[in-house]
Amino acid sequence: MQTQIKHTLVLACLLMAVGLNTTLAATIHVPGDQPTIQAAVNAAANGDTIHIAAGTYTEQVVITDKSLTLIGDPGATLKATAGMAQTLAPFTSRRPVLGLLRSNVDISGLSFDGDGLGGVNPRFVGVYYFASSGTASECEFKGFRAAAAQVLAVGLIAANLTVAGGAAVTHVEALNNELADNETGIVMVGDDFFDPAVLHQTFVIEGNTITGLGSGVPIFQVGMLIGVGASGTVEDNVVTGHLGVGAFGPSIGILAYDALVSLGLRPTPVALQPIKIVHNVVENNLQGILALVADQGRLVNNQINNHPGPAIIVTGQDVGVINNRISNAGVGILLHSAPTIGTATDCKVIANRISGVPAVAAIVELPGVTGTKLQANKIEP
Repeated sequence: MQTQIKHTLVLACLLMAVGLNTTLAATIHVPGDQPTIQAAVNAAANGDTIHIAAGTYTEQVVITDKSLTLIGDPGATLKATAGMAQTLAPFTSRRPVLGLLRSNVDISGLSFDGDGLGGVNPRFVGVYYFASSGTASECEFKGFRAAAAQVLAVGLIAANLTVAGGAAVTHVEALNNELADNETGIVMVGDDFFDPAVLHQTFVIEGNTITGLGSGVPIFQVGMLIGVGASGTVEDNVVTGHLGVGAFGPSIGILAYDALVSLGLRPTPVALQPIKIVHNVVENNLQGILALVADQGRLVNNQINNHPGPAIIVTGQDVGVINNRISNAGVGILLHSAPTIGTATDCKVIANRISGVPAVAAIVELPGVTGTKLQANKIEP
């Protein structure tokens, strides 16, 4: 009898615990339960979901030290305004529409509209995962740029500077998003300023469609930028239409590089953490994929078509360029060597098929490049 009572009490406690756990997570509707997204964030507890109805929300939202899910109905749009604030200061001077600090946030179904307001909002961005983790999926990012000036605007960024006091390594996934009409689509970087040689950010960038500004806007454009201190996979994305020439030169589909060198903040580049760039379609950009000081990086099974400049440029130790399909480019694969971008050493160029490229420019090794393994590449007219 005592044993039965004990089991009954244990079962009752378990049921109470289950009931308690289910009541901890709530769904907050905007504008039904709260009038604004920020009001919903302020009212939310860890584990809550904020469900955002269709409509345009012209507000800057900040989430700090919380774990939340944001879900947007079709037509739910967060829109930039003039005079946006640096809401993640003092850690960054960026001006995000949605800024996340030391948080874990999953976002889906939302649109972020920069409205071309980079001229009055320099360094603005759609979503900034700062020392934060989470997933952004099936969202739209557009208009994060100025009319003609370089303002370093970005659709989606993840960075993890140690001064923010977050986790040592954060993880962000960008899945199945649409990005168009932005100066830069997606950026993944670790602590590029204070601790650039150490892994601080892991990532997955998969299934996104990233479309640039075309040739009519004189802005240096990048579909995605992978910086130092970040390691992960770029897979099954479509990157097109980055055709402007601006402050930093001809536009690029995918760039993996220590960007602080280009900004004059470091004389020589820090090596990247290992990255994989696989199964992407990169076409109709001025340059295709640049993997610079990309030690142990792998560029595999990509289709890289219709680039006036190089389809692939590589520097770094033991970079693999394997089984890519390249057509109609000024240069097929360029193994480079220069102080500001590093030197290709012991790289593997294997089983690539190159067509529509002058034979002398199909695979090029510049002076200083050593140890390249060339095997089973097929060069066609």
